[in-house]
Amino acid sequence: MQVGSCGICCDACGLGGNLCSGCMPGSDPSASKKVKFLKSINALFPVLDCAVKKENSLLFKKL
Repeated sequence: MQVGSCGICCDACGLGGNLCSGCMPGSDPSASKKVKFLKSINALFPVLDCAVKKENSLLFKKL
């Protein structure tokens, strides 16, 4: 089981497939674009937003 930098288990995420190709580390240059896109579709992920603001390089954690 993987937990993305968004804070949600990838297996349980409803955005998988068409809307989301997975999370990237908060330090990735495209991460801020991802946060803006997710906000534009009213999908708020405060953990990913925080990772981007702090430029956290953690991608995912296996539980």
